[in-house]
Amino acid sequence: MTSDADYRRGTVLGFTVAEIFILLLFLLLLLFLIRKHHMDVLAADRQKEFVQVNEQLAVLQDKIEPWSAVMEEFKEPDTIETLKRQVVQERHRADNLEDNAEILQKLEESGIENVEEYLDELKRAKTENEDYKTQLEDYQKQLNVFKTKGINPPCWYQVVPDPEKQTREKPYYTLDVGVFDEYMVLRKLDPPPGAAFDDNGVPYVQEAMELNLHGLPYDQPLSNAEFNRYLKPLHDDGKNATVRSYSCIFYVKVWDNTSPTAKQRWKRAHDLIIEGLFGAYTVKDQPW
Repeated sequence: MTSDADYRRGTVLGFTVAEIFILLLFLLLLLFLIRKHHMDVLAADRQKEFVQVNEQLAVLQDKIEPWSAVMEEFKEPDTIETLKRQVVQERHRADNLEDNAEILQKLEESGIENVEEYLDELKRAKTENEDYKTQLEDYQKQLNVFKTKGINPPCWYQVVPDPEKQTREKPYYTLDVGVFDEYMVLRKLDPPPGAAFDDNGVPYVQEAMELNLHGLPYDQPLSNAEFNRYLKPLHDDGKNATVRSYSCIFYVKVWDNTSPTAKQRWKRAHDLIIEGLFGAYTVKDQPW
C-alpha cells in the first residue's frame, strides 16, 4: 500500500517522468522533421528561381548587342545621342542584374539560414529585371520606327516609290499657314484621301474629325500665343502616339507674307513657333 502511494506521487497526469521525457523527445523530433521539410522546399524553390534569373539575364544581354549596328544607320545627332545615352543606362542596368546574380550565388553558397535574406534579394532582382525588360522593349520599338520611318515621321502620308529605299512616306499637308507682320492666319485644307493602312487604317477624314480640325479658328488673325494655344494639342496628339502607334508630327505649308523690313519676325515665327509644332514646307512659287 505504501509503495503504491509512492508510485502515484512520482507521476504527472498519470504519466511517469520517464514517459513524459519520451513524449517530449518525440515532439521535438516531429518539430525538427517539419522544419527540415520546410527548409528543403525553400531551398529547392531558391535554386529554381536562381536559374531562372540567370537565364533571363542571358536573354536580355543578347537583345542588347544588335543595337549598335542599328544606331549607326541614323544621322540626326540630337535624337540619336539621347538614345545612345539611354542604351548606356540600360547596359548599366544589365551589369546590375549580373551583380544580383553574383549576390544570389553567394547566398546559395552561404547556407540555409540565409533563406529570408535570399528571398528579399530575389524579389528585388526580379522587379528590376521586369522593369529592365519593359524599358528595353520600348527602346527597341523606337529604334525600329526610326529605322523604317526616320526621325519625326509624318502622321498623315502616302507611300510613294523611292529609288534608294523602294518606297518612302510622303507627308500630306494638314493646314496652310500665312505669316504676316503682326499675326498669323490658318487656312483650312480638306483631309487627304485614304488612310495609314500600315498602322490601324482609320481614314484620314475620320481622324480629322477626331482631332477637331474643323473647330480651329480659320481665316482670322492669330497672335503667337493664340496660334500656339490652338495648335499645340494637334502637335501633342502626334508626338504622344495618339494618332499613330508611334510618335509622329503633322506637316503644314507656310507662306511668308511679311514686309521686307520684318524678316526677323518671319524667321522667329517660322523657326521657333511653327517648326516647334509641325514639319513646315515654305511655299515660294504660289501666291497666298
